[in-house]
Amino acid sequence: MAIHLQIRVRGELPDPQAVRAGLAHGVEAWLERVRQTAHARVPKRTGKLAQSLRVVMGRTGRKGQGKNIRGRIVQRFYGAIVEAGAAPHEIRPRAGGLLRFTLAGKTIFTRKVQHPGFAPRPFLRPSAEQHLPDLKATVEDILRPIVERPAGPAHG
Repeated sequence: MAIHLQIRVRGELPDPQAVRAGLAHGVEAWLERVRQTAHARVPKRTGKLAQSLRVVMGRTGRKGQGKNIRGRIVQRFYGAIVEAGAAPHEIRPRAGGLLRFTLAGKTIFTRKVQHPGFAPRPFLRPSAEQHLPDLKATVEDILRPIVERPAGPAHG
């Protein structure tokens, strides 16, 4: 599992670049809080999965000038498997040869093994859910001054 977040700004804004910059900063700060919480929750056997969690920001649209603010948390490929768990399954070698692994100090060669699977150990989704109210508050804090700004002087 990865977290992908996109905020689309529609309509005319008094200072669209400032709004986008503020939203991008707010989204990045929120994703970093989620990443830190996930880092504390992730199962740590070697620590590589925890170390791989990082925030990546970007924009979409023409020539990088898009209106959409994108952010995500990326991780090692097996993070989604740890998050969702795995059903029991058979493992075979890629090239039709033998699997080789060490078990209790002995090197084992075999044509297949039955992986027992394992239960989900969610760490990223619960972290995002924990911080979701913060994201809503952050976006509201950025947009409130713009939305509540009084209209300019009337022309008549």
